[in-house]
Amino acid sequence: MGKLKLRGKNLRGLPFPDSRSLSIAVNIARQYFKRGVKAEVLDLFAQVLENPGKFKDDERFQKLIEALDSPPPQTEKERSFQSLAAAPMPYNAYGLECIEPGA
Repeated sequence: MGKLKLRGKNLRGLPFPDSRSLSIAVNIARQYFKRGVKAEVLDLFAQVLENPGKFKDDERFQKLIEALDSPPPQTEKERSFQSLAAAPMPYNAYGLECIEPGA
């Protein structure tokens, strides 16, 4: 039996909620299932996704279960979002007398 070559695209068929939990699953597979059969490992991850409470005591899946229970982290864009003001802010415009009305 050879070394398990499990990638993220192999796990995309399973209903992982976000890429963070997907990468944790790949790391778990590399760490604990080095010599496993790909179909069996994929089936095991499918069982974890269906019923995470069943695997709560298994230390191999602790990080994955925590990632599935917690909400996904906010991106930098979501954190720095500011709402627009209701009215535009006043500003100075210099040289308006030199600008034609149709410009």
